[in-house]
Amino acid sequence: MRAIRHTATYLIIFSVFSCSADKKEALLEEEPLVKTIEVTEFPVTIDLRSNLDSVPISSPLYKIRQMISTKDHLVFMNLEEPLFSVYDNQTGEYRGAFGFKGEGPLDLEFNNANASSFKSYGDNFLITDMSRIRVLSIDKKEGSQLLTNDDVKILESKKRAKDAGFFNNAFLANDNMVFTTDMFTKKHFVYIDLETGEQGDTIDFPDFHPEIPVEAYHHLYTSHTAPSLDKRKFVLAYQRFPVLRVYDLKKGSYTQINVKPENEQKKDIQADARGRSIQGLGMFTYYQKVVVSEKYIYAKHQEGSLERVNGEFGSVKHTGLEIHVFDWNGNPVKKLLLPDWVNPYTVTQNDEFIYFFHPENENYLYRKSMKD
Repeated sequence: MRAIRHTATYLIIFSVFSCSADKKEALLEEEPLVKTIEVTEFPVTIDLRSNLDSVPISSPLYKIRQMISTKDHLVFMNLEEPLFSVYDNQTGEYRGAFGFKGEGPLDLEFNNANASSFKSYGDNFLITDMSRIRVLSIDKKEGSQLLTNDDVKILESKKRAKDAGFFNNAFLANDNMVFTTDMFTKKHFVYIDLETGEQGDTIDFPDFHPEIPVEAYHHLYTSHTAPSLDKRKFVLAYQRFPVLRVYDLKKGSYTQINVKPENEQKKDIQADARGRSIQGLGMFTYYQKVVVSEKYIYAKHQEGSLERVNGEFGSVKHTGLEIHVFDWNGNPVKKLLLPDWVNPYTVTQNDEFIYFFHPENENYLYRKSMKD
């Protein structure tokens, strides 16, 4: 795999973001820096497979879709109403719930909220659905008093264009710019300026396999995304390659992290007959999700492949479940060995705890301190 310099695209796109965010910040004039880090091992390995602390919770968790950590709270996205449950991220104490299903116009009414775009930024967090893009915050309640709807603040609420599609992996690139992914695009992201409504494509896909039609890149380079808390950077963790990229939106640069796998991706990758997706049979998968704290990137990793077993297609696991931890410069920090039930997970923004949810034990959260 190689890191390629994409001069013209990055000059244009990062200049656009600089102008939109900071109202005519100086344009980038030089080719963006592309740094590559090769990771063959992690400095520290921590085995959490039988070494997690359990935290009893007073209000059971059911059918969790996603979880995030704000500065003070754990916020769970649920399949059923109430759509969001809130817990103290230090004690695990239940703090209340909010949100119900609907197409609007109420502030806390959500029309198919997207779990992949549920992201936190300090005290604030992003929720997108089929109708709106919303930035919210939750007031911290003292004592045993539970939060009410009045404690959930809507800081930003923008209607979505009817032709905007479904927002997957959406995040705030700055206060007015949203990045999101869509199928069949020729670049990683669609950007949407919330002030002007301007839309376009941005961020080149890798070119690990230039023989594959560009129309199939969205499938070949499927990735998981998380923004830094200050919106200066974001990370991509690739599903079909043992690779992460950390982009700096202010500098117009990125760092590519190549992690040595136990199983190398197959060389002969084929597009389907239409040339709009790839034939996944026999291909390995690597990264499943990524979350971040102020200092670190936590990428969930497990090597698997799609195989035909006894005449039926199924996923075969080739390694155990791990979390690879990097700093925001791309340097490897530690590797966490996980029990195979972990999904979902999140980390507090100060790295005090990493939290896990067990799908068969709704009365407990599980966690481990990540403090050095």
